[in-house]
Amino acid sequence: MAWLRRNRGLAQRPLIVSCVSAAEFLEGCADSDEGMKFICRYIPQGMGFQHAAKCAELQRRARKSGKRYGENDAWQMAFAERAQASIVGRDRKAFLHLGARYEQFDRVPRFS
Repeated sequence: MAWLRRNRGLAQRPLIVSCVSAAEFLEGCADSDEGMKFICRYIPQGMGFQHAAKCAELQRRARKSGKRYGENDAWQMAFAERAQASIVGRDRKAFLHLGARYEQFDRVPRFS
């Protein structure tokens, strides 16, 4: 949470949260109400058909090179590409290929 709090106020770097990110975040929270209060401090973003098309494109490209992304990972990458944003996450292996567009976040908050 320290990373989120530290970066939340940077005007040149607004923190947007996809609905997929919110679902993954809330899954890891012991108290979903507190988790929802926390995650709603950031800019929520939905996903639509343009994201779906980008997700499909990414999966087709990956399949041609002999791999496939996890479903949520592909949606996250599609969301980030459409928003011209970086991904902050805990799964370095899934996003390592993004290089500087991926930032490691190691802790899932536990609210009590």
